[in-house]
Amino acid sequence: MRILSGNFTGNASAGRAITGVGFAPDLVIIKNVDNTTDTWFKTIEMSSTQSAPMRSDAATDTTHITALGSDGFTVSADSAVNGNTQTIVWLAMKDDGAGDFDTFTYTGDNTDDKLVFSAFQPTFALIKSNFTIVGAEKFAGQASATGTPASNFA
Repeated sequence: MRILSGNFTGNASAGRAITGVGFAPDLVIIKNVDNTTDTWFKTIEMSSTQSAPMRSDAATDTTHITALGSDGFTVSADSAVNGNTQTIVWLAMKDDGAGDFDTFTYTGDNTDDKLVFSAFQPTFALIKSNFTIVGAEKFAGQASATGTPASNFA
């Protein structure tokens, strides 16, 4: 896995490109540390401008992380990801073929005990619906996934 973190000062300008990551990210997680807005993420499986909040049961949208590029990502003018003069922190990750990181989608079938990890046994997993359904997180050794609308992905 390749991983890099960084920060920038927001300028509230739409289409702001954050470059210099050094690779095309498969996952970007971004948080405005100067306010209480949601943390947002985007994976390569999400359609064009789609991104999702990690801490709420809101659906994905197109107004936060608007693109993943060959050397970084692009954010909107929204205060959660580019608030004017506010500190924004980010984490970018990429699968380098070592078998220790992956992003993917699957179609749920509303049944328990669904095996969705086939490439390797993860130490940590984030699961988020594409709709207004609460997500969950799970650490290795934990009996079941946890999360409530108020505490998911804290």
